[in-house]
Amino acid sequence: MLSNCEQKEVRKLLRFLTLSDLLALTDTVTNKMIFITTEKEAVEAILHYSNSARELLRRRKLKREVLFHYLHESSVHIAPTSEKNILIQKTLEFWESETDTDTCKEEDEAYTDEMEAEEIQSPQPDNDQDYTVSESQALAESFVPWFYRMLNTCHNAIANESSSDHHSYGAQHFWVDCTLKLDCVADGHRYEQHAGAEVVSRRLQSLVTEEQLIFNPNTTAGGISGQSNRHGLVVTMACGTIHRSHTCVGVFDQSFGLVRDPLMENNWRIRFTNLRMCAGNVPHTPSVESIREILAITDTKDS
Repeated sequence: MLSNCEQKEVRKLLRFLTLSDLLALTDTVTNKMIFITTEKEAVEAILHYSNSARELLRRRKLKREVLFHYLHESSVHIAPTSEKNILIQKTLEFWESETDTDTCKEEDEAYTDEMEAEEIQSPQPDNDQDYTVSESQALAESFVPWFYRMLNTCHNAIANESSSDHHSYGAQHFWVDCTLKLDCVADGHRYEQHAGAEVVSRRLQSLVTEEQLIFNPNTTAGGISGQSNRHGLVVTMACGTIHRSHTCVGVFDQSFGLVRDPLMENNWRIRFTNLRMCAGNVPHTPSVESIREILAITDTKDS
C-alpha cells in the first residue's frame, strides 16, 4: 500500500510515461483484472493496486530513463549513467525525505485508518511480464468484422450446425466450457447466463435467426479494443448498432475472451462473451469508451 506522499510523487512520475506504456503498466499491476479506458483511470488503478513503492519502481515500464528524468525534475542530483537499481534507491530515499513532514504524517495516518476501515486488499501479480498493445489491437480489429459477418450470414438461412468450416458459424469457434452473459434492455430488463459451446453458439445465433436482428459493429479504431494478459487471454471489445429489416432498433456492446487452441492449429477460440443490447434511439456512433462495465455485467447479478 502506498502512503499519501508516495501517491503524490507517483502521480508526478507517471507523467513521464507514454499512454501506451501507462496502460501496459496498469495491466501488469492489476493482473489485467480491470479494463481501463482513460489515463486518469490508469493512474488511479496503479496507485490503488501497487503493494509497495519498491515493487512499483521495479516494473519494466518504469525504465531507467524515466526514473532519471523524474529525479532531475525533482531537483535530485544523480549521475546520468546510474543503473536502474541505484535510481530506484535514490527515488525511495527522496520519497522518505518528503514523508518526514508533519503534514504527510497526518495524511498517511488518515489514509491508513480509512483503508483499514474499508478492509481493502490488493491482489499481487505473479510476475512482471508486459505485453504489446498493438498486437492485441490488431487481433481485435481482425476478429470483430470476421465474427459479425459470419453471425449475420445466419439471418436468411440457419447455418449447417455440423459444419466445422472456419468461415461457417457454429460451436467450433467456442471453447467447450465457454460462457455467455446476455443483458437486454428494452421495454423491461432481461438477464441471461448460458454455458457450453453448443448452448452459447445457438443462443447468439437465435438473436439473428429468430429475433431477426443484424449486428453492425463500429469497425473504426474507436469502436474496437483489444488487450491481453500474461496468460495469453486477449479481451476484445466491440460495439455498434442493431438493425431489424430497414430500421435501427438500438445499440450493443460485446466483449470476447479469446484463447488459442493448440489442438486446432493454434487458432483463436472464444472462452467467454458478454453481450449487452439496449433498444432505443441512437444519438451517436457507439464507441468503446463507455463499455468497460460489460466485462462483469454487474457483479450483483451473479451473487
